[in-house]
Amino acid sequence: MAIGVAAIGFASSACAAELEFLRGSAPAYTVAQMPPPLPAFAAPPPLPLAGQPPVLVPQVVTVVRPAVWNWTGFYFGANAGLAVATTNFADPFGASVFGDTVRSPGFMAGGQIGFNWQAPGWRWVLGIEADADAISSDGTTTCFAASAQTINATCRVRPQSVATLTGRIGYAMSPADELQNVAPIGLLPIRSATLIYGKAGVARANSQIDMAINNDLAGFAGPGITSNSTNTTFWGWTVGLGIEQALSAAWSLKVEYDYIGLPSRNIANLGSATVDMSGTTLSATPAGSSGVSQNIQLVKLGLNYKWGTNPLLWGDGAPVASVVVKDAPAQNWFAGWDAEGGARYFGSWGRFQKDLGVFTSAGLPSITSVSRLTYSDMQTNSGELFGRIDSPWRVFVKGFIGTGANTGGQMNDEDFGIPCSAPSPPIRTRFPRSAGPSTTAQSMRA
Repeated sequence: MAIGVAAIGFASSACAAELEFLRGSAPAYTVAQMPPPLPAFAAPPPLPLAGQPPVLVPQVVTVVRPAVWNWTGFYFGANAGLAVATTNFADPFGASVFGDTVRSPGFMAGGQIGFNWQAPGWRWVLGIEADADAISSDGTTTCFAASAQTINATCRVRPQSVATLTGRIGYAMSPADELQNVAPIGLLPIRSATLIYGKAGVARANSQIDMAINNDLAGFAGPGITSNSTNTTFWGWTVGLGIEQALSAAWSLKVEYDYIGLPSRNIANLGSATVDMSGTTLSATPAGSSGVSQNIQLVKLGLNYKWGTNPLLWGDGAPVASVVVKDAPAQNWFAGWDAEGGARYFGSWGRFQKDLGVFTSAGLPSITSVSRLTYSDMQTNSGELFGRIDSPWRVFVKGFIGTGANTGGQMNDEDFGIPCSAPSPPIRTRFPRSAGPSTTAQSMRA
């Protein structure tokens, strides 16, 4: 019974100190980590002999009360990053043997403004945000290549700008989460001043779309070289994910990924024609319209300012739990030794294109081509394991083992209107998924 009363008395004292701490009336509390009591009439522990490790005595754990961080308020800021647009052209003249998908990589920069709301003591953060970004990107490819006899075109897409209006929902780690992990695990890697969020809403994008006929024999066979340019506005939807870290009461830094889907809309094309090897026009289709759809992927780094706070004051930065833990020192049987290890993965996807164009001094559009060599969907995956061991004698051993492979891709060689005595479609080479000689398949071209 005496043991029970003692246990209850200790728990009551500890709980009272913690309750005062959580209520905010006490800035900190301490808990003395004492060794278990000795049984009655027990002898004290012997002192360590010479050459033996010292007796390890636990010390005091001090827990400092964390201030509560709240995301509520208006904010605005700037962002910059990478943009990749993929534009798909529907071929009204027949199924294309190659092309019709333009990838336009580039850069983007702009700004955002929004409002967050977080109820006191609530972990969820609701908000609304509007952003607008200018994009500098460019991409070209072959389009409307329905057969070897079809006079096709070059399509170029240059995204100009994008804007979104989204709702946001995020989750912020609370100080209570941290208090539950202050000892012996320590602070969580994601603290109360870090917000993980998702967003969704509507999007608007603007792109410059250019087309030009590819026919090096213009004036001798087939149609003449014509071109057009259309400034196109798309409306669609967007979803995104991000993480935002408060740097101070005024400033926060975020990393965000956005996917923007833009449904198809019609734009003017240049028509089409088919010719035989003698240059005789077999059929001609007048200019009409083609469906064009697009998606844009953005990876951005942003900086936000919270309205109504002092932008120059960094001392009141994002408050987190501050903990000082002085545990009893542990016997280290590996003093002087150190080891590390890990794994690395490298993945890449790329595309290379080389165009041989016509002379532009005659006023012809710069994107019309004589010949085009394209390496597309080049995929590479590799990885390795590594490790290192350091000894107390300043001697170390390290090593690694890894592997990698080209897991896909193809090469397409096109010539537009070069005279020949017999049909000679270009070679499309597909790169195998494993090492070895490549396989070759024939494809049609204009």
